[in-house]
Parts: sequence; C-alpha cells; structure tokens
Amino acid sequence: MIPRKILFYIGLILFLYTCGKNESLNGSFQLSVSTDTSFAAIGDLIRFRIQTKFLRDNYLVVPQTQFSEPLEVRQLEPLYNENGKITGIDYILSVWDTGAVVIPAIAVNVFKPDSTLDFVVNTDSLEINVVSMVAKTGSQSMRPIKGPVPVSRRWPMTTIILVLLLAGILYGLYVIYGKRMPTEHIEVETVQSSKPADEMALEKLNHLKGSKYLQRGEIKEFYVQLSYILREYVENSVYIKTLEMTTEEIKQYRSVIPFDRDQLGIWMDILQRADLSKYAKSDPEKMICHEDLAAGETFVKNTVPSWKIQNT
Repeated sequence: MIPRKILFYIGLILFLYTCGKNESLNGSFQLSVSTDTSFAAIGDLIRFRIQTKFLRDNYLVVPQTQFSEPLEVRQLEPLYNENGKITGIDYILSVWDTGAVVIPAIAVNVFKPDSTLDFVVNTDSLEINVVSMVAKTGSQSMRPIKGPVPVSRRWPMTTIILVLLLAGILYGLYVIYGKRMPTEHIEVETVQSSKPADEMALEKLNHLKGSKYLQRGEIKEFYVQLSYILREYVENSVYIKTLEMTTEEIKQYRSVIPFDRDQLGIWMDILQRADLSKYAKSDPEKMICHEDLAAGETFVKNTVPSWKIQNT
C-alpha cells in the first residue's frame, strides 16, 4: 500500500509540474509578421504588420527602418495595448517594380520596465508578388486622372523680410539725411545803383554797420550780408563771378584775382568765418564781427587801385 501511495503522489506532482510548464509556454513572448495581401500592383499600398504578444511589463521598440528600393515607406503607425504600451507597428508600403519583392527581416528590440534592453529578435522575411496594373486588371485602358491636390498657401517670408529690410534702409537714410539743417533762404539787401563798385560796396557796408543785426544777436544774418557785399564788390570790380563760387573755389582760383596777397588773405578770413557762422553754427563774438566789418571796408579801399583807373 505504501509504495502505491508514494507512486500516486509522485505522479500527481509530475502532472502538476507539466501543467504549469505548459501554461508558462503558452504565455511566453510571441512575435508575428503579416501583410494584408501577397499579390499587388505597382503603386498599390501594402500594410505590413509586426505584432507581439505576452510582453507583460516589457515594451517594444522598432528602429526607424529604411527599406531599400523598390520598397518605399509611406506611413508608419504604432499599435498600442490597453496600457498604452507599444505592442506592434504597421508599415504602409508601396512598390515601384514588378516581380517577387521581399520585405526584409526587421530587428525588434524588447526593453524591460527599467528601460534596459532585454533581448533582440528578428522578424521573418515576407515575399510579395508585384505585377503591372494591366496584368492585375486585365484592362489596358487608362485609369481615371486624379483631381488636383490642394496646396496650403504659405507666406513668402523671404520676400517679406527683404521688403522690411529695404524699408528699414530707406528710413535710416531719411533719418540721417533728413536731420541735416536745411538751407535757409536769407534775402540779401541790395541797392540798385549805377555807382562804381567800391562806392556801392562802401555804402552797403556803412548801411550794414547801422543795422540792428548785431544788437539782436543775429550773427548769421550779419555774415550773410557781409559776405555778399564783398563778393559782389569783387565781381563788379574785376568781373569774376564770385557770387556763384564757394569759398573753396575762390581760394582755388585766387591767383587770377588781381589783388594783393595780404588783401586776399583778409577777404579769405572773412569768408571762412562767414561759412562757419552760416553752416557750422559757430558764431564769433560781436567784437570780432565789428573787426571783420572794418576789415571789409579796408579791403575795399586798399584794392581799388588794382582795378580802378584813377583820375589825374
């Protein structure tokens, strides 16, 4: 009796162990690949699926596979379980050649919950028979033309940036050159007379001496009048158009003016101070203004012999 009981218990233990082992095998990791068709035409879309089972807490990572020609990946769609973990992936493929096309084996990485690699398994390769559209449909008529594909309108960012840059440059030029002091039009007092150039110049200088420019602090206007009177005197006496010349031009052609060098130096000093007052806002003191007025009178008187024939 005792041996029979022992044999019974041993047999029961072996049976339970075998059942547990079979259950463990039934719940082990499984990997499968499939396609929605094994016969396709050029340009057809083929769904190639990689599916796993019994991942438990592990998760699946499929590398970004680059299929070689004539296969082309058009779309990639992960498959998720109820826990939000990836258990597979769908490839949407297209084929651009006829004949037997092989989908190659793909390495599938299985990771543990702690993100460490558990193992790598390769899928089986699959073969698809690809034929031309004529061979598939048996008709040589042309397929209907597809309608136009809408294209989203994009802003021409390059053009917009260039326009804004050009506008900024133009505005900068306007700011730089627009702030320059505009040339003020100052009317020069003229006296119509048939008198000789020296008498007319001395009369105008005397009139300037009695004006209120210096009393009102209008230094710029004073020098405008003084410069004009002396230029007009030279132009009317030696017939050189000094009214139309700048101070630099007068200095450049001073050798053609038949005046003494010292007298020309006096005149140049007055013209330079007049330019500084008019354009650089560098107003000299009133005492210097009076000295320049007196120097102008001296310049006119001392240069008369250079051009005027004296009565004997």
